[in-house]
Amino acid sequence: SINHLVQEVLYNLGQGNMTVTPKHQELYTKWTQKWQFEHSVILMACKECVRNKTNTFDALDASLHRWLKRGLRTSADVKSYIEKRETLDIDIRAVLDRAGENRLPTPSDRRFFIKWTEEWNMSYEVILLAAEYSIAAENKMPFIHKILESWYQNNITTISQARADHERHKKSRGVPSQGRQGGDSLSKQVDF
Repeated sequence: SINHLVQEVLYNLGQGNMTVTPKHQELYTKWTQKWQFEHSVILMACKECVRNKTNTFDALDASLHRWLKRGLRTSADVKSYIEKRETLDIDIRAVLDRAGENRLPTPSDRRFFIKWTEEWNMSYEVILLAAEYSIAAENKMPFIHKILESWYQNNITTISQARADHERHKKSRGVPSQGRQGGDSLSKQVDF
């Protein structure tokens, strides 16, 4: 029965003690009949919600709606999407780490990274260098984006070009070059 299926969804959201309401039934019917999600896909979305600490029926509805817009209908589609996102997150975590920030990637971080790698075709090494230059910045990812946007607009695509551009920028701002005056390791981290 629908109540049993909805109860299983609530259980997978960590809300197993909650009573099934007409709203729960209405949403479940929308997901399975209108949006044509299989029950197994709904349970996968529950796991994502719990992992993101957004384990409400409304959050589940929003997650399923995002999957619908992305064309994710089957368990295989969702598994593939999650695997790609996890691989992307590993790369983004390395960028954040290089920038001195220890946190999980956000959807905004993913949008930045996809823009840099897919739209601007920046190499991973160049992105890591920009992250290194952003270590003293308060808002790391927007600062990395600012650096990479400048490099993209100036057709800077290699590590050597990026380092040369960074040195020119430091000189124009009156910052000593790395290696002078004892090689202060923070000198390269001053405002890009």
